[in-house]
Amino acid sequence: MKRIIYACPYIPAEWIAAHNFMPVRIMPGRGETDPFPDISAGVCHYMQHFLHNAAVMEKTSAVLFSTVCDQMRRAPECFQPKEPIPVFLMNVPATWTSIEPHKLYLSELVRLGRFMQTQGGKPPTQKTLTDIMMDFDRRRSTLLSSRSLLSPRAFSEAVTLFHRSGKIPEGQFKPDYSSIRGTPVGLIGGPLTYSDFSLFDLIEKAGGYIVLDGTETGERTIPRPFHPQNIRNNPLMELADAYFGSIPDAFRRPNSELYRWLKEKIRKRNIQGLIFIRNIWCDIWHGEVQRMREWLKIPLLDLDLNGTDPMVRNSTRITAFLELLK
Repeated sequence: MKRIIYACPYIPAEWIAAHNFMPVRIMPGRGETDPFPDISAGVCHYMQHFLHNAAVMEKTSAVLFSTVCDQMRRAPECFQPKEPIPVFLMNVPATWTSIEPHKLYLSELVRLGRFMQTQGGKPPTQKTLTDIMMDFDRRRSTLLSSRSLLSPRAFSEAVTLFHRSGKIPEGQFKPDYSSIRGTPVGLIGGPLTYSDFSLFDLIEKAGGYIVLDGTETGERTIPRPFHPQNIRNNPLMELADAYFGSIPDAFRRPNSELYRWLKEKIRKRNIQGLIFIRNIWCDIWHGEVQRMREWLKIPLLDLDLNGTDPMVRNSTRITAFLELLK
């Protein structure tokens, strides 16, 4: 089955799968054997890694981008695969409190469907879409239930694997990590790359225990469960509402749902400190640092990532932060 590559959490994997493609939402930064294309300064490392990984992956029918951030909006202009690969830029509205943005998002899904049909995709029947949505919903539920049975890093890696391949290690969850604990902390912010997983090890070594991965590549961007009755009545409408209507993010206007979501997680998981993850050149998340610091009732550590080994740049700061929380 041919793949469609993307990174934006507001692009539904179910809609891609319903058109007979394999949805591959990648976390970039692994398996890079070719040199990066020459991209001008001022481009975030996450976008560069994504472009490179998308360019070298095999059996790719198309690459999808979105307007969620200025960097990824610009990305199609910088995409330089060895062989031509069709690209699609999906408009995801920032506003969400009126009916019009929801209609626009739904129309963009329809436009994406037409694009996939031009690449050899099959228009799905209502039953096909319903069955695929229910299957994804079941697997996501199993994935989320594994959080307490896996180490923080293993759970976040399992989320990444699910986004990339739809697979979860069913029947392999073993509660062998429950006795190891530290100061409960949370992550919040933009997307991680594979190299950033070393942060989990560093935090654990310093005496912390990540009880929330609220980064863009973590559990925060998993859509809400589907309502069975809504799926039967209008699966595409329910799909749009579950993604556009439920995923909190800093780019949304207003982005109050992000703060409500985070406040609930802090209370339920007894989070003692928050580590704010932002990529250099990411103005959206950079603009939230001071507001979140003032809003929080707990300490916050601001970490900026630049695509290099985060251990080198942040070891001392993370160790000091965890000492403060003890």
